[in-house]
Amino acid sequence: MTDDQPGAAPPPPQQPVPPAAQGQPQVAHGGQQPGNGLAVAALVCGIVGAVLFWTAVGGFVLGVLAIIFGFIGKRRADANPAVPHRGLAIAGLVLGILTVVFTLIWVVAINNAVDDANEDLEEFNESFEQEFNEDFSTP
Repeated sequence: MTDDQPGAAPPPPQQPVPPAAQGQPQVAHGGQQPGNGLAVAALVCGIVGAVLFWTAVGGFVLGVLAIIFGFIGKRRADANPAVPHRGLAIAGLVLGILTVVFTLIWVVAINNAVDDANEDLEEFNESFEQEFNEDFSTP
């Protein structure tokens, strides 16, 4: 029988949720535990940032977001034992820190490589110009 048909049985009454025993996590209304989406977001940002650290902007931005989300997610999990994913928050926080550090190292290394290449090019240009003038100058 469906609920639309006359004479359908009414749904059973909802049972009140008994209070949780001491030391047990409190369950939110509807039988769902509170979530910790920021911990998951920290881990995702940390992983993607670690993969994209070489893009500098992407790695840095995602690393900073992973640090922020991981810190907040860890504080939420520490403040309420019912909030899950403390480990994910810590992993995201660590990955975020590593991503920012490796991104900064990458930027410095690329900057130094470009500066060295620029100096080498200037030296080559000067020596080429000098040799060209010596070879093709009029006596």
